[in-house]
Amino acid sequence: MELDANGRLVASPTVDDVRQALADTPHPADWHLVLDAGDAGFMEACAGGGGGYSLRVDAGGERQRVAALDAHLTSHVLALFLKGDREWQRACAWRDTPDEPAAPRDASGLPPSTVVAIIALFVVLSWALGAMLRAPRPWLDLPAPFDGVGAQTMLFVAVAIVLVVVILVASKLREARQAARWPETAGRITASRLDARRDHHMDRATSVTDVPVVEYEFTVGGRRYRGSRIGIGEDSGGANSQATLQRYPVGATVVVFYDPANPQHCVLEREMPAGIGRGCAGLLAVAVAVVLGAYELVSRGSVLLEERLQNGQGGVVMFATVFGTVALLFYAANRRLTRMAMGWPTVSGKVTASSVEIVRTRSNHTTTTSYTPAVEFAYEVRGLVYRSRQITFGAETSGSRAYAARVAARYPEGGAVIVHYDPSNPANAALELASAPAWLLLAVAGFCFAVAAYASGVVHVG
Repeated sequence: MELDANGRLVASPTVDDVRQALADTPHPADWHLVLDAGDAGFMEACAGGGGGYSLRVDAGGERQRVAALDAHLTSHVLALFLKGDREWQRACAWRDTPDEPAAPRDASGLPPSTVVAIIALFVVLSWALGAMLRAPRPWLDLPAPFDGVGAQTMLFVAVAIVLVVVILVASKLREARQAARWPETAGRITASRLDARRDHHMDRATSVTDVPVVEYEFTVGGRRYRGSRIGIGEDSGGANSQATLQRYPVGATVVVFYDPANPQHCVLEREMPAGIGRGCAGLLAVAVAVVLGAYELVSRGSVLLEERLQNGQGGVVMFATVFGTVALLFYAANRRLTRMAMGWPTVSGKVTASSVEIVRTRSNHTTTTSYTPAVEFAYEVRGLVYRSRQITFGAETSGSRAYAARVAARYPEGGAVIVHYDPSNPANAALELASAPAWLLLAVAGFCFAVAAYASGVVHVG
């Protein structure tokens, strides 16, 4: 048994400890006392108006509460519960009452108003895009190669992405400002674990994300609430999972910030990550600079090349050079990450699922079917069990059904495997570190540079 008197913990409490806690008056409006019997349940007393108390119990499958008890009767009922005497059931007039559920939110952690705003944005942009495609000529008068419908469609998509990011950031900043005025109360961690969340889509292989899950309970106005949001900035796992779970072990007393108008809206951390606003503004500025730079390079650079080459191939040279440079940068980044991964530690793991998954991608009214080996494995790092489906580091393995079946057969369900994991982020792990796509990127870059050289007249064939 453990006593929690408004955050002051007493192991193996006595009846005198309970009476002393109740006698330490006056109690603030959010004062509470909890007798926690572990798996046998708990009983909680909350201070009410006029010096009275409300009691709430969750024991033996029963969830009941009673209000407006005086200090003497409250102490008597708590003493009976502490001694394991079931007479507490008849000491006062209990009534059944369920816990208040957590506030409804989208699976992404977004409030309903933000989800509605994003849906409305896509409806408007979809209508605008459809109108543009039906128009006899492009809406925007841009120079080549941006004068076509395809290029302007890509512009619409880019605008939609930017606007969604703006809505998401604005929503989180608004929540943070509101939460800064929320009152606080004491709560207790009831669950602290790492969950594997699977993302299922028809057009790509199922992915697995390890996410820290922290559940807690607290009392406001004599009613017990349950929450699971850690902070305003949703915790999506990754490198900080272990630190998050260490901050909130089961049974720990924590500070809960709650919306006084609706305590179902609650968090343990109400500050946004430092510099998120400036960081998003910086990323937006970089994106705008890249787009404008690409526009200037392609529109004016191709004209300058046309004047110097005089063979009508300036646009080809510019496109091939830019595309080859991008492929080369991706190759360099991939090789750097692969070299880092070669130094990762290893740990023993176990295959928990092994099958072939069908992936159907639809484009231009045509459906393409491919197959990917769905190999899921579990492994333990520093006391936490992680799950992953990454077979080859930095690459998605897919192809024909026979190929996917051969890869899956190498990792039968229940089999032992060696897992390479990132020590700074154990959720990032793979069974194989070979990275064949890196060489493909190098080949693409070489091909593009060869095309540019040939189109410029520097290289002649035959």
